Amino acid sequence: LDIPLLGFFLMSLAVFIYGIDKNNKKLLFLSGVLAGLTALIKYTGLILIPLMLFYCLLSGKRKYWLFLMIPIFLFSIWCIHNIIFYKNPPLIEALLMRLPFLSLGTILKRIFACLSFISGTSIIFFFLAPFIIVNRKEFILLIFSSPIGACPFLIKSIFGEYIFIEKVFLSLLFVLSLFLILSMLKLYLSSIVKNSYNKDRQFIFLWFFIILIFNIFSQFVTARFILLLFPPMLLLFYEKIMTSRIYYMNIFRKLIIPFHVIVFLLSTVLAIGDFRFAGIYRDFVKYLQKNYSHKILYFGPLSYSDRYAWGYSYYLNRHFPYRELKNNLSGPQEIFFTSPAEAVLPLAMRQRSIANDFSFDRFLVKEIAYEGHVFLHNRKQRTGFYSYDWGLLPFNVTFRKSTLERFNIYKL
Repeated sequence: LDIPLLGFFLMSLAVFIYGIDKNNKKLLFLSGVLAGLTALIKYTGLILIPLMLFYCLLSGKRKYWLFLMIPIFLFSIWCIHNIIFYKNPPLIEALLMRLPFLSLGTILKRIFACLSFISGTSIIFFFLAPFIIVNRKEFILLIFSSPIGACPFLIKSIFGEYIFIEKVFLSLLFVLSLFLILSMLKLYLSSIVKNSYNKDRQFIFLWFFIILIFNIFSQFVTARFILLLFPPMLLLFYEKIMTSRIYYMNIFRKLIIPFHVIVFLLSTVLAIGDFRFAGIYRDFVKYLQKNYSHKILYFGPLSYSDRYAWGYSYYLNRHFPYRELKNNLSGPQEIFFTSPAEAVLPLAMRQRSIANDFSFDRFLVKEIAYEGHVFLHNRKQRTGFYSYDWGLLPFNVTFRKSTLERFNIYKL
């Protein structure tokens, strides 16, 4: 959903800004409809409403705030529909789910996850940073950002399992991301001074800041949530590059093509790695279906989703009827128990051992391991491309194949 969300998000803002600047009510009406559709794609789209309101206020055209009632009206129809057919709007449930997670320790982890993902998922930042820090004021900001790089080495409760090289990498990401945030803040402060008032700069900062705060207070932080931060980041960097000296502009132009090649290669490696990982649970369940469909398979005392990894439980539900072991005992039979052994995904960690439920002897029949070079979701590799719960590093690429997931099949 995040790609169409980004597309509609940008389209809504662009049409609204043109509508405000040109006093075009048709464009403003269209932007309201697009903003309503954005919120229906994903609840995050509701952030558009305060952003549009801020642009109205910054432009001194407060009368146009009435067009913001269009997305509110469209989303209200959706909520009324949910109340009628489902009794409780999913938005309310989603908000209630987030409330218990607002502890200080959790918020701190989310902040570190955002700092890791902002620069860790955007190579363009590493590419553009040298052209920006040649400015003396920007270099001072970079020095001022450097103390946060000590956090991975000092906070053992969060970074205790990370090896030295991983801590160094995280430290670099934290410093660069904080430098970016401070650069945005500097841009905002300079834009509110009377002799250099700039509503566009203020708007860019508010856009970046509101999305950043939303990510920190979400239920968890994922790399794809950072997508909405990229446009204001790129607008900032573009402006800074365009004001650089001619010497640096020439170097910048020469490096554009090799930079795109690097981005393409790394993106391809990550995409292939993600695709391979996504098929692991499906392939293993198909293996079970082919080789053990005539056996009695035991999957757990409760529903699959309560005990197993998300992808694994999804395919189990598709290919096998729900079974509880106690309902299948009608004499001496071969019974097999299977589970993810690596426990890569969170729910796999919560399963009870079968030894605690029944007095069976358990014999390992087969161990099946899936290996790869790219880790986007793995506790042992401390990578959490999908959620900070699994690790703060965005990804891990290894030259030697390592275990992505391992399954054990036991005979009881």
